[in-house]
Amino acid sequence: MENQSNEIVTVYIPTSNRSHLLKRAVESVLCQTYTAVEIIIVDDHSDDDTKDVLEELTKTSDRIKYFRTDRHRGASFCRNLALAHATGFYCTGLDDDDVFQPRRIELFLKHYNSQYSFLCSNTNIILSKGQLQRTFRGLIPIERTLETNKVGNQIFCETQRIKLVGGYDTSFTACQDQDLWFRLILQFGAAYRVDEVTMDIYNDATYPRITTSDKAFIGYLRCYQKYKFLMNKSHRARRLIEIRKIQGKKLWGKALIVLIANGQLLSSIKLIIREHMDVLNIILMGKGKIFRLLRQLFA
Repeated sequence: MENQSNEIVTVYIPTSNRSHLLKRAVESVLCQTYTAVEIIIVDDHSDDDTKDVLEELTKTSDRIKYFRTDRHRGASFCRNLALAHATGFYCTGLDDDDVFQPRRIELFLKHYNSQYSFLCSNTNIILSKGQLQRTFRGLIPIERTLETNKVGNQIFCETQRIKLVGGYDTSFTACQDQDLWFRLILQFGAAYRVDEVTMDIYNDATYPRITTSDKAFIGYLRCYQKYKFLMNKSHRARRLIEIRKIQGKKLWGKALIVLIANGQLLSSIKLIIREHMDVLNIILMGKGKIFRLLRQLFA
């Protein structure tokens, strides 16, 4: 099935105690060039003024619905609750601290083809000290996702497909998104990443993060253990390095040796450069084109 331009698209947004950011996120959806959109927000039992903000938002647009959990349940539960109430044929998620660019949904519909399990896009990564752009395009088969997360944190998908594979796994403390991407690709085939930048992801350390480093470590380790039977030695080495970095530790020499021994010398160099990308950014300050080229080469 090719895209249907008159179909409703559901945007699901979990939120918890970040009402000042939530308004910005919702506004970016309301400003989409494609207007057949419903917004479903799930408040994960916030104790700030989120409830008041949501009441105010629902008065401004009949496209907004919201639900509130009876206790803190976690982002995955909230996403599943939103999807259970979704009426859109398609859906896409948004975190409460991120922002859609105006043509995001329009561009996804333009590129949509059901031969892909889902679509994702390039993004702007907004840091406290500047902005990075994650750029590449093309097919994302299971082999590519086994290396590292080539999808990002949000996708555009037929709603029913997410339901068919069981939605977000609430037992994961982190890496729930990657776990879902794996299951979708295994069930429906390769995903596709479009060339356009359609979202701004804010990664500012001044804001509290929903997932702590301990939860991230446990979640990423569990995801690795669940899917390592699909991985070759190179994939496993890459994933273990990623887990090691989440612990705040340096790259494993043994893991790098495994990569090199499996003909992955360039991959090893890429991993080292990625680890020191912030340093390179400082060194190349004022040489934006060079830094953007490095980001593209080592994404």
